[in-house]
Amino acid sequence: MGLPFLLFPIAERTVSSAVTGMLNGGLPAISVLMTAIFMRRAPSRFRVMAVLVGFAGIAIISLSSIRAEDDGPTADAKGVSLLLLALLCYATAVNIAAPLQRKYGSLRLMFWVEVGAVLWALPLGVPAMIRSDHTWSAWGAIFVLGAIGTGVAFVVYGVLLGRAGTVRGMIGNFFTPIVSVLLGVSFRNEHISWWAVVGMAVVVVGAGMTSRPEPTESGARTSP
Repeated sequence: MGLPFLLFPIAERTVSSAVTGMLNGGLPAISVLMTAIFMRRAPSRFRVMAVLVGFAGIAIISLSSIRAEDDGPTADAKGVSLLLLALLCYATAVNIAAPLQRKYGSLRLMFWVEVGAVLWALPLGVPAMIRSDHTWSAWGAIFVLGAIGTGVAFVVYGVLLGRAGTVRGMIGNFFTPIVSVLLGVSFRNEHISWWAVVGMAVVVVGAGMTSRPEPTESGARTSP
């Protein structure tokens, strides 16, 4: 969890918040692959198809968002690569966190997760804070991001993860691309290509497919 806290800010120096949110919607597809590795069990054809759809959407967003012109979408290959690495870290972490949440509870687990993330970030964070210009607006943004966007969100996410499981717990990622695009365009005047919007739609479809119960699971629940 600590590494994505570092990767996302670095990536967003060259990638717009809208594109970042679009790519973040591909987390369920990556989680399916990591869950298959952790469980040592190959995913079903349905899950494989969902992963392919998700990665197709990620590819469309990434390729269409790589900066080619000055007035084009704000993204580059390095930033996109860092975001994908961060998603891989998250997908790995949720597979580790799910059984721990059921054993220790969401609040206790996420508290120690964030403590660990802080310790990992201290060697880079402290020197950066010394060199930074401190303003009330910056501290306010950090407080909202830390207390609500990370603290409260992680606790709620931990509860969902324990109740719904690793893959279906990713359902919140349906809304991330949509909210990111709306906020990025409305408040930051960001420009996105139509191909990126198409890719976002494909990612949301892939995320929906990964979060649906397996056809065999549905049949098992309804059978006597």
